[in-house]
Amino acid sequence: MDCAFWNVRGSSRNTLAEEVRFLCATKNISILSLCDTKASTPPSASMLARGGFNKFDFVPSIGR
Repeated sequence: MDCAFWNVRGSSRNTLAEEVRFLCATKNISILSLCDTKASTPPSASMLARGGFNKFDFVPSIGR
């Protein structure tokens, strides 16, 4: 089982779902933590679905 933590620095960009999908496929990631310290709203469910995620949780950023 491989795990990864990634500070995405711009979770609202259009290419993020494709980048996450590529990372998980090429590195065989089982557990992935995406962090954006400036995000105050959860990513859209459609973005997560495009990334291949069917189970996820969101914790809002508090401060920096």
